[in-house]
Amino acid sequence: MLSARPLRERIGVRLLVGGYGVRLVNADTGTARPFRGLPIDATHTVSELVSAGGVVYVVSAVCDGSSGRVYRLAADTARPITATPVGDLLAGPGRVWAVHYPAASAPPTTPVRLRPLDGGRAVALPSGTYPVADTDAGIVAAANQLGARPQVVLVDSATGRRVRTLGAGVPLAVDRSHLLLQRDPCDVDQASPSCAIARIDLRTGRQNSRYALPTGRVPVSTGTLSRDGRLAAFQLARAHSDPRFDPGHPIPPADIALLHLDTGRLDIVPDLELAPKTGAGLVIADDGSWLFAALNDGDHIHLLAWHPGLDAPRSLARLPGPITWTPSLLIA
Repeated sequence: MLSARPLRERIGVRLLVGGYGVRLVNADTGTARPFRGLPIDATHTVSELVSAGGVVYVVSAVCDGSSGRVYRLAADTARPITATPVGDLLAGPGRVWAVHYPAASAPPTTPVRLRPLDGGRAVALPSGTYPVADTDAGIVAAANQLGARPQVVLVDSATGRRVRTLGAGVPLAVDRSHLLLQRDPCDVDQASPSCAIARIDLRTGRQNSRYALPTGRVPVSTGTLSRDGRLAAFQLARAHSDPRFDPGHPIPPADIALLHLDTGRLDIVPDLELAPKTGAGLVIADDGSWLFAALNDGDHIHLLAWHPGLDAPRSLARLPGPITWTPSLLIA
């Protein structure tokens, strides 16, 4: 449910939008330029879009969720750089890893392997851990052991050995020095006043701040952090289903939230209600002045911009093409 207004001011930002191929969008004009070289059809989707060292890489995968092929963007063309399919990309300080997950038939002790795209040494993560982010301090990973509370750990990026445990819970967002960690209980079916977000220093494992969310409201997406680490954006489920609609399952609709980490203030993007399980790609401008969102509307993407004080999001573009997952979004 969207009531967007036209953009009346200049932003001076260009955005890379994934999903149905990759398009470079000028936020001020709404014009979109596609990149050549990627499969553009209803069976493929660009699932990952990352940047490191000034170079942008994407994964184009078949829509059934299987591994995809990695491309490097240059000028207006995407060029394949790997012959072996990869499951994911992990961008870090000046490098990008190809993530290779174990096959479904592999023994449960089979590790996730990270291989640098520049041809450096591969790293095997401890069994049962899955990479979330590559940082200055090491690789942040989720450790899921059967019957135990999920943990978030820090892993040495050179050896793959566990350095420290950062806390119990689900990772929300990570930057180069901090982790935002959802403290239990933060599942939709556990909605309670106790759901909170902790800000953890990666180098010490200490909690620097804690942010309590409104009663009954829980994050329902991964988040994104501003470059200066002062803002976090994520999808926040409402406490109750919208009585005007019956989605057919118990997950309520969601808002897009902007959390100010220096003050704890929580802003909600107005005039926007996301249906359950709707994907929204989120990114914050480098100077923190605008929040951008790419909304999956099935056969097209709504590209929006908003900042606190606006009465509704501003519409930047409507990008046609079937979208399977959450549209990937990046500041160009």
